[in-house]
Amino acid sequence: MENSRLVQADEVFTGDTDGPLSIAQDVTVVIEGTHRGTVGVLGSGALVVRGELLGTLTLESLATATIEGDVVGAVEIRVAGTLVIEADGRVAGPITNYGSCTNRGLRSGRVEGREPDDQPGSSVLEPVNGSGSFPPLPSRG
Repeated sequence: MENSRLVQADEVFTGDTDGPLSIAQDVTVVIEGTHRGTVGVLGSGALVVRGELLGTLTLESLATATIEGDVVGAVEIRVAGTLVIEADGRVAGPITNYGSCTNRGLRSGRVEGREPDDQPGSSVLEPVNGSGSFPPLPSRG
């Protein structure tokens, strides 16, 4: 990703952060606060979202992301990339899935490519009145 900060060592982001990030191979980044910006995870890199990611997420081949919080933005999963939405996790935005996407939580947004594996107990928000627009995530309150 052009003009992005390359994260080359394991790191935990707390509080409010912003800007484009690239996560290097064999590096794990945890977002515990709110991050505004595009995130790209390179092969064998990993992202864990416990807080909020407000921006596009791209998973290269062999990259993984585990969503325990919220992702609001488009998600692209390339061949052999893996996205897991845990029971408390939520993704609001279109998903382009050419790898593996397992939903144990909540997702909303159109899907291109492979259909996600929606596990028992997961939720899928449907478009509002057939308009093609999806409702915002409900508050966690």
